[in-house]
Amino acid sequence: MSMGEIVLYTIIGINALISFKGFSDMNFFERFLFSSNSIRYKKEFIRLFSSGFLHADFFHLFINMYVLFMFGRYVATAGWDVFLLIYMGSLLVGNGLSLIVHMNSPNDYRAIGASGAVNGIMFSYIIMAPESQISLFLLPIGIPSWIYGIGFMAYSMFGMSKKFDNVGHEAHLGGAIGGLLITIILFPELIFQSPVIVSTLLLAAITILLIIMYQPHLLGLAKKPGITKSEEYSLVNEWNYLADKANRLGENALSENEKQRMKDIDNKLKKRFF
Repeated sequence: MSMGEIVLYTIIGINALISFKGFSDMNFFERFLFSSNSIRYKKEFIRLFSSGFLHADFFHLFINMYVLFMFGRYVATAGWDVFLLIYMGSLLVGNGLSLIVHMNSPNDYRAIGASGAVNGIMFSYIIMAPESQISLFLLPIGIPSWIYGIGFMAYSMFGMSKKFDNVGHEAHLGGAIGGLLITIILFPELIFQSPVIVSTLLLAAITILLIIMYQPHLLGLAKKPGITKSEEYSLVNEWNYLADKANRLGENALSENEKQRMKDIDNKLKKRFF
């Protein structure tokens, strides 16, 4: 067994252990899931990483680990360090994109799952073997991997804009783009092996990122003007002070005015980015 395979199986094992812990310990689950408000206001950046090892149930865990196993075996042949960098990098890029998108939401966005990292590994495979065939549960007939990649990105953008299901399309898309870009950076020679296919995938990924950054209204993410940076800084500090007081002394230690103040600040800060 190669070192790359050992790292792959180790990651699968870690996902299983942490997920099973979350299944039986709701406090643990809540503490480490992705929460846009906790990351933004409480600076709990560990959630960008830890949420990728939690899953909703056994089926959710099984699907992610099955896909990781199927594509990870190929990517692992490039080296254990390459595999680990692509996996972790895709996880963080996926959750980073989720944070950017849902920083504008009026509600706390919460998510779990390794899908961002898994899709990063899948797209790394697509770049490494662009003319291979992909056949998954709902695809009994294999299709060229690069066509699957284009379709996947298009569907993820559609899911982001319509918000018609309970799937974290942002993390899926961010992880896929992260895996694609990291693989190209590590192995730029892949561009010359399949220039048309790789260029098409890169163009699609860059176009999507530019839309999110400069034309967010196309996805229903348009920002409205609001408070200044200095006002925001002052409000965040006040919110953190009240939150810390509640954490140390209990929620009942806050007066009704303080509780309402926290809600007012929360709403005002969200409107700043909505």
